[in-house]
Amino acid sequence: MMRHSSLFKVWFLQVLFILTWPVLAGCQERPDPFNGLKNKHMIQTLKEFPNKANRWNVPADDGRFLYDLIMDHGYQRVVEVGTSNGYSALWMGFALQQTGGSLITIEINRERAREARQNIEKAGLSSVVEVRLADAMDVLPGLEGPLDMVFLDADKSQYMDYFQHLDPLVSPGGAITAHNVLTMEYAMRDFLEALRSRPEYDPQTHRSSRQGILVARKHEKGEGR
Repeated sequence: MMRHSSLFKVWFLQVLFILTWPVLAGCQERPDPFNGLKNKHMIQTLKEFPNKANRWNVPADDGRFLYDLIMDHGYQRVVEVGTSNGYSALWMGFALQQTGGSLITIEINRERAREARQNIEKAGLSSVVEVRLADAMDVLPGLEGPLDMVFLDADKSQYMDYFQHLDPLVSPGGAITAHNVLTMEYAMRDFLEALRSRPEYDPQTHRSSRQGILVARKHEKGEGR
C-alpha cells in the first residue's frame, strides 16, 4: 500500500512539473522591464506609480516596449488615445524627452485625466506630455500631421473610427500601435482586418505581455510587403 502511495506521489509531482514548467520558464525568460535604464528618477517614478482600481494601465512590460519603439526609431510626434491616469504616457514621455519630441494624450474621464496630469507633473514631463480631457472623436478630426506614432488604448470597438482619422496623419516610417490585440481581438476585428488589407502597412503582433501590442508600420516610399 505504501509503495503504491509513493509511486502515486512521484507520478503526481512529474505531472505537476510538466504542467507548470512552461509558466515558470516564461516567468524566468521574461526580462525585467527596467533593465538597462539609467535614469534613476524615471525608474523610481515608474516603479512607484499609483496603480488604482478601474484604471486599466498597461503592464510595465508593454510600457517598456513603447519606450523602446520610440527610442529605436527616434519618433517625436506621438498621439495616444486613452490616457487612463498616465502610466503609458509616462513611459512614452520619458522616451520623447530624449528624442526631443512630444505627446498628446486624450482621456474622456475627468477624474482619470486629473490624475494623469498630476502624475505627469510629478514626473517632470509637463513640457513633453499634454493631456486633453475630451472624447477622442471630438479631437482627432482637428489634429494636424505628420505623426510619427499613434497608440490606441481606449474603447476597443472604436479603434476603426480612430484609425480612419489618424491614418492620413501618420507619416511614412511611422506606426499605428494598439493595445489588447490578443485579449480583446473580438472587439476590434474590423480595425485589424482593415490594417491587414492595406498594402502600405505591415502589422505585427508583439507579445511583450499576454495582452498583446499591434505595431503597424507605414512603409516608406518604394517599400512594400
